[in-house]
Order: sequence, then C-alpha cells, then structure tokens
Amino acid sequence: MKRTQLNFAIDVAAFVAFLFLLSTGLLLRYQLPAGSGGRHPGGSGRGAADRSVTLLWGWTRHDWGYIHYWIAGLLVAILAVHVALHWKWIVCVLRGAQGDTSGLRFGIGLASLLALMLLVAAPLLAPLVRLNRHDLQREQSTASSQDHSAAIEIRGSMTLNELAQATNRPVAQLLSELNLPTDVAPNERLGRLLRQHGLQMSDLRQILGADDYVAANEKETEP
Repeated sequence: MKRTQLNFAIDVAAFVAFLFLLSTGLLLRYQLPAGSGGRHPGGSGRGAADRSVTLLWGWTRHDWGYIHYWIAGLLVAILAVHVALHWKWIVCVLRGAQGDTSGLRFGIGLASLLALMLLVAAPLLAPLVRLNRHDLQREQSTASSQDHSAAIEIRGSMTLNELAQATNRPVAQLLSELNLPTDVAPNERLGRLLRQHGLQMSDLRQILGADDYVAANEKETEP
C-alpha cells in the first residue's frame, strides 16, 4: 500500500472512531444516564431485584460503557499510528528553519508534549479516596453551605428576615439555632436583637460559617 493510501486509511479510521466515540458518549449522557441500571441489581432490600433496567439493543448502560471505553482505546491507537507516520514532519515543524532559535523551538515543543502527557496521566496516578455515600453527601452538603455563606455580607443593620433570605434558612431555624424566643419579629434588626440577648456576631459565625464577613462586622453589635 502506498504511503498516501495508508495515510488516507488511517485518517478515515480515526474519523469513524471519533464519530462512534461521540455517539456512545451522547448515548451514555442522555439515553442511558446514570441510574439506568445494570444486569446485576444494585442496592439491597427486598425490592432491589425488581428495579427497572433500561436496555438499548439488549445492552445496558454498563455494556455501552465498555463499548465506549474500547472505542476510545482504539482511537488512541489509531492516533498513535498517525503520529508515528508523520513524526519526521512533526520534528521538522518544531525545528523550523535552521537558525539560532531552532533548538529553543524544538525544546519548547518537546517540553509542551511532555507536560501534556503528564496532564493526561494525572487522573491515573492520583490517589483515590473511598467514602461511603452518607459521608460523601454530608461532606458535599457542608462544603456547599460554607461556600454559600462565605459570599454573604452580614451587617448589624440587617433584619432577621433579610438574614434568613440571604442564608436560605427559615427564620424559625435561625431563632432555634441562636436559642432566641420564637416570637421575635422577623423585621427585628440583628444588631439590636443580639445585644438584647447578650449575643455576638461570633455566634452567627459558628452557625453560618461566614468567618470573614461576620468578623468584619462584629463592631456593629457593640452598643
């Protein structure tokens, strides 16, 4: 087979593999999303074996996941052959015309290639963390709550109702967490309310996790 015909065949194979990779990726994302089920029942309990499983042409999401994986591996192999066939051309492009900067250009290109390979390999070399679902959900919930609270500027001039809206917490929950009477008016100012009950902004800090904003406004509770 001539070199031109071989290059054409490699390019066509790469294009076809890419199309199938795209197709199976969209299939796993939209047609068979997470939770579609597999051949082996997940979970436990009496109803685990009765849970529905979505099939496409007799294959489950897990089966299509294996197909997607092997298509990706095939595409990588085809691209590796493509690079090998064009390696001399790649080297010539990196080096460019012979001159004072040709070596520097080649070195930058080689360093960029190595950096890209390390970046691709990073997920495979990174350590794994194993958590049960309860701990993972609790960790994500805590992080989400802290991120939301840290973006809130708390002032003593705010009303209790404004604080509830800003922190996405019911007024009743805030009163309970601060050990305040349940009949406090929602339009009561925070500074006045905290002074009346001998509280400080540090008490809100412990509840909301907004250390930076709360600490910067503690002086507003002073008489």
